[in-house]
Amino acid sequence: MFHKWWLSYPFNLIPKIIKYIQKKQYNLRKIMGLPMIDTLPVSPEEKKFLGILFSESSQSLHETLIELIAFYKEFSIVYGKV
Repeated sequence: MFHKWWLSYPFNLIPKIIKYIQKKQYNLRKIMGLPMIDTLPVSPEEKKFLGILFSESSQSLHETLIELIAFYKEFSIVYGKV
């Protein structure tokens, strides 16, 4: 049984989102809800550590999204969106 939201799902939006992710046009740090380091009451050493941690986390998320995109494209026929 299909739900009403399924009928109005904007499948044409998927390629646009994929393109934005591939070109790194999303602010992944903001999407992950990471705070602005400059506003945190921590020492300069801690800020440096957090900067590295946040950058690595954002990069890991981006790499994971790229893998999901590859999976989606490889099996897009399963999703009925060829």
